[in-house]
Amino acid sequence: MKVLKNIFISGNKYSTVFFITGVFVSMLITSIGISSSIADQQHKNTKYELEGEQYQLIVNPNGNLTDDFWDRLYNVLLEDSGLYIHKIYIPASYASDCIPGSYPLLFKGNNGIFPLLEGEYFSYENVKNKDRIALVGKDVVLLLPEINGKKHVKLSGTSYEVIGVVGYKNKSSVWDWSVYFPINSLPDKDQSNLSSPQLQMVLYSKSGSIEEQFEKVKALFSETGIDILQAQKVVPDKMSFWQAISFRNFDNLIIYIFFVVSLINSLNIAFNWVSERSYQIGIKKAFGHSDWNIINSLFLEMLLLFSVGAILATATHFLIFKLLGKFISFGQVFFIEAVFVSMALAFVSTILTIAFSVSEILSIQPAEAAKG
Repeated sequence: MKVLKNIFISGNKYSTVFFITGVFVSMLITSIGISSSIADQQHKNTKYELEGEQYQLIVNPNGNLTDDFWDRLYNVLLEDSGLYIHKIYIPASYASDCIPGSYPLLFKGNNGIFPLLEGEYFSYENVKNKDRIALVGKDVVLLLPEINGKKHVKLSGTSYEVIGVVGYKNKSSVWDWSVYFPINSLPDKDQSNLSSPQLQMVLYSKSGSIEEQFEKVKALFSETGIDILQAQKVVPDKMSFWQAISFRNFDNLIIYIFFVVSLINSLNIAFNWVSERSYQIGIKKAFGHSDWNIINSLFLEMLLLFSVGAILATATHFLIFKLLGKFISFGQVFFIEAVFVSMALAFVSTILTIAFSVSEILSIQPAEAAKG
């Protein structure tokens, strides 16, 4: 605090205030941007967090996806294995302004593949009975109407009773806006989707025997006249933390461009600040202070100013996150990693600012003190 007070007294207080304000705005945008990138990274990575292995299949059903076929498929499924139809468009009442994630699902076992927050998975009895029930993502359930104490989701005008909620409690996931329902309980208006010439399916197994499972399903498809156009084992491709905050990530480009512009502004203020303090620097040199001693002193002052701006920005970001979290539901947008990134950028900014100011500092002579 004493050093900061001396900066305001000995330096130009207005330049100091503008300097900290510039750093604050730059670091706030950087902190929010980096946190958003990390949130997006974690969101995308959740699809690889499931137990077991997966195969992506593109098939031509040739009109053979009948009730009898689903019975036969269930019989060849190994324990804790399942299949769902992916990328099938079914209008949903909660998603009038976007394409909802609606997936017909068949699963064999007591525990489904997706993380269950509350409720239960549906059984094969529900599949055979064509029950209109569904599992929904944690964000979907917030938008659904409640009838007689139970939530319902409408798909193509058909109402499905919600029996379970999937997702994670403290972070967003790829399932938060999804709806899963028994594979033979499609709305009547959308039965034709099963006759599409190309249908994408995801086959998965939590037991780890995905190859054996794939061979059984492939044999069944061959017997029933369903053509497999493409089959590809899913290989986890998680985005790392460094990839998430990299400038190569297009979403971060604007953040870093803004930071560079702010840094240039900080450099200009620093040059002006050094010029205004030429009298003080001249006196120090007249009393035997070396250039290195003066540069080191200014470096510590600059580091303090950048750190104050970064800390204030991070605190403001955290408060905004906490206050908004009381009124609306949204994914995690504050991460402690953003604090470390902001402080690292503050340190780099300090080094660059001093580096570009060195020539100005070295050019000041003891005679400058006489001009005061």
